[in-house]
Amino acid sequence: MLTFVASFGTNKALVWSGVLDFSLWGWLFWAPVFVTEAKLRQAKRLGRERVIARIQARHDEMHLPQSPPEGKHL
Repeated sequence: MLTFVASFGTNKALVWSGVLDFSLWGWLFWAPVFVTEAKLRQAKRLGRERVIARIQARHDEMHLPQSPPEGKHL
């Protein structure tokens, strides 16, 4: 919400002051938000991959089947 207010306020201030007829400069406030969100998505993906790898390793150690045998459905 704070980013939206800063973005909208900057654009309106530049237009109302007469500096610009149309302004998109305020949208630059969104760049850190998008970069942070991309890094969080990457960390989530990495965490998911690590958990899956650990589960698979544990199954390999216990000699559990990776999938149900053919012809048998749960």
